Amino acid sequence: MLLSPSVLFVRFAVSKQRRFQPNRIVSLLFVAAIVITFVALLPSYQSGGFIAEKAINAVGFFSLALYSGIAASLASLTFGRHSSIKVLLNSAYVACVAVCGAQLLLLGAGLESPLADSAPQVGTEAITLSLIGLDFGRIILPLASGFQAGAIAPLVASIIALTRIRKGAGLQDYVFFFVGLLPLLFLDARQFLLAIIVTVALTTKFVPAWVAATGAALLPAIFVALPTIVREILPFLTGIATMRSDKFGMFSGREYIWNQYWRYVADIDAAPLLFGHGIYGHAISGVSARYGRLFGGWGEEAQGFMHLHNSYLQILMDSGLLGLAIWGAMIWAAIYRTLKNSEGGAGDAEGWRSIGQIIIALCVVASSEVVFGVYMKEAICITLAMFAAVAVYNRQRDSSRSRPRHRQPAHAPAWAESRT
Repeated sequence: MLLSPSVLFVRFAVSKQRRFQPNRIVSLLFVAAIVITFVALLPSYQSGGFIAEKAINAVGFFSLALYSGIAASLASLTFGRHSSIKVLLNSAYVACVAVCGAQLLLLGAGLESPLADSAPQVGTEAITLSLIGLDFGRIILPLASGFQAGAIAPLVASIIALTRIRKGAGLQDYVFFFVGLLPLLFLDARQFLLAIIVTVALTTKFVPAWVAATGAALLPAIFVALPTIVREILPFLTGIATMRSDKFGMFSGREYIWNQYWRYVADIDAAPLLFGHGIYGHAISGVSARYGRLFGGWGEEAQGFMHLHNSYLQILMDSGLLGLAIWGAMIWAAIYRTLKNSEGGAGDAEGWRSIGQIIIALCVVASSEVVFGVYMKEAICITLAMFAAVAVYNRQRDSSRSRPRHRQPAHAPAWAESRT
């Protein structure tokens, strides 16, 4: 797994076209987020036992994904006349569509995920499909590392396809959009479907870049407050928020999880709040034991290690307010920079728009899942690659745009230009 990114690093090192101007703000925040992630490993390692083992494994995969993401970003700078952003996005597009296609083919062949027997969601009603009169049970994708983790590649494929359709794409992009959308429907991944809608709404030409960046960066925080907002201000939405079950509150039990977190925060000292408890902080602190019974169907291990189902709360638990400030600032800066770079008719505008939309969509998903950090493998790969791209590139354009349209024939003598 180290061979391919190592080859990419070598390509960048030996290439003559490796001059670039990184985005300094995003680069610094990206480095800070990486550093604080590794620092958060220390208290987990000191805890010992199964927590230390799981934290080391999680950070190990994070390191590999980081190495690969940076290698891909740097290597794409060496492709000559082609826009680096286009090269990177085309690669991500092909990879995600291929993953979606493979998942669908395996499902069609009747192959089940090894995790199917331990995932209680499997077989429950797919609410989204039921709204259009189709009676299907939810599935877990065969190649996914977890139930919701399988929705990351379909989300990215759908976002990039929509960007291309907006620019007047061919039939294949409509097909690829459907290939990405179908797994989301089978999973009944409503938060991911909502992410596509919100992303499109925030990236219309009527929404300024700073508004879109601010709205997206605040979404995970706003979503935590939604149960209170719905109960106190918008009670008519209660039925939607408890559509699957109301046994443990709104949003499939997430309200119950978040309430347990706030009760814990009310009793702790300042130090854990500022700097966190380390990777798997919810297990180190014992918070997960407070809501573990919600996951009784997942087995004893899951009850002690199931995360907080909100990226910002999880960052608070792991790295404290310091970590949350760094991640929040990086998310805002990355979205703002990509959307500003997508303005105008530059050759790389479409690629910048896609990256911005992917990060916005991940912010929507981050409201109910942990996609920023070390917990969801598929999300780690995508988030690190997108943030690395914004850090490495600073308005890179097609070099072909700067070449003159007409060139003097090589055989023409220099004095020929002055003759009439």
